[in-house]
Amino acid sequence: MDVQRAGAGGHRRGSRRAQLRGRHRQGRVLPGRRAVRAGAVRAGLEQYEHSAGGHVGSGCCQAVGVDLAERERRLTELWASFDDLGEDDFLAAMAQLVAELPAGDPVGLFEQASAYDSTGDPERAVEAYRRALDRGLSGPRRRRAVIQLASSLRNLGRAGESVTLLTAELDAEPDDLDDAVRAFLALALSSAGRDREAVSVALAALAPHLTRYTRSLTAYADELAKAEQAAGAQVVRAVGRVESPLTDRDAAPKQGDEGAPDCTVAFEPEMAEALRDITPRTELILLTWLDRARRDVLSVRPRGDATRPLTGVFSTRAPDRPNPVGLHRVTVLAIDGTRLRVSGLEALDGTPVLDVKPVLGAVDER
Repeated sequence: MDVQRAGAGGHRRGSRRAQLRGRHRQGRVLPGRRAVRAGAVRAGLEQYEHSAGGHVGSGCCQAVGVDLAERERRLTELWASFDDLGEDDFLAAMAQLVAELPAGDPVGLFEQASAYDSTGDPERAVEAYRRALDRGLSGPRRRRAVIQLASSLRNLGRAGESVTLLTAELDAEPDDLDDAVRAFLALALSSAGRDREAVSVALAALAPHLTRYTRSLTAYADELAKAEQAAGAQVVRAVGRVESPLTDRDAAPKQGDEGAPDCTVAFEPEMAEALRDITPRTELILLTWLDRARRDVLSVRPRGDATRPLTGVFSTRAPDRPNPVGLHRVTVLAIDGTRLRVSGLEALDGTPVLDVKPVLGAVDER
């Protein structure tokens, strides 16, 4: 299913940010020695080396009275000094460089997003990447921004959104980032539980670079993709996601009526028509994809109680199960466009929402 699986929902600060920072440093290229200490440099991640990439003046930069070549030099020097600066100092120096450009300049937003990403703050990075793209970021930076945005979304547990972005990017004008797009798409597909498709995409990207066996490997990649389809894989697109203070599964209530905090369900903009008749005080059933759940669990001790007997998961509400779909009865508190404020939702921050249904009344009221 094209929905996210295991990965923590992002909290904006504290230990969650520390975890994400560690993940970014292990999974992305950071300039200089830090990348070496983090282990092997993964293919396609060189876009994090510095945010300008040597394309002076590209990306719709609107700077007036700024020596772009000189600014580019200082930008490159800043990224080269990444290891020697504390994160706060690095971000402050980047903010100064961004401030030399007009407010809202897409190039500046992209540079700021890259800085957030490299210091382990993907939530702010995602927002800045989106703003940069919305404001017309162009040239080589545009595609790099899409790749980096998709990678950050996957790291936040939003693999379905990452797959959508990168799949669309396959139809973009070919360039030297084609293989990077496919590499990140393979990662996103795997995180979304579509492993055979992920291997197929990765092999198809690798095949043209082989000195032998190109045709065979391409054929095997095609067979894997067809096998996924023949196995009955269903594509389910998330229509929104949960924004909640709950980030720790162990600390979250087991059911919504057991102390769940009020939270927000943020739907995709194109869902506005589907939401049109929902009003405050409406009771709804939310179907979610419990993306932090295990899918290899068939029996559990209900509610984690070691004194209770093992019970088949289909007789429990345990989140760990072959297809971890969550069922939540909530009450709408307020509506702001495609954002619903609700009570009674125990899902973790970032949980994908698959569908919404009304709570049925008496038979004669339906």
